Amino acid sequence: MELRTQPRQSRPSRPARPVASECWVYTPDGGLREAILACGPTTLIVDGQPLRQWCLIDRAMVDCALAIVYAAEPPSRELRERVTGLARLRFANRSWFRALSMEREA
Repeated sequence: MELRTQPRQSRPSRPARPVASECWVYTPDGGLREAILACGPTTLIVDGQPLRQWCLIDRAMVDCALAIVYAAEPPSRELRERVTGLARLRFANRSWFRALSMEREA
């Protein structure tokens, strides 16, 4: 697992093994961090704290699950909005996201 404290400026290079999840991890001590997981576990332990997977739905733009955040508690509204916004930026140039966005507008 790769955790980042600063937003990624470009798409990661193709890893040796397939990436199953580009997501975010939230802990009160570490804050919100981007994560790249080689598999999609339902729970993680970060900073000694067990975290659960939460799928965030973007009803405003694509009306589907757009982001995954790992957190100990259900994400607050502010955290959901922040992660959803970061996911929109992360995926904006990807063809599947553009197709979903256009489909939603039609």
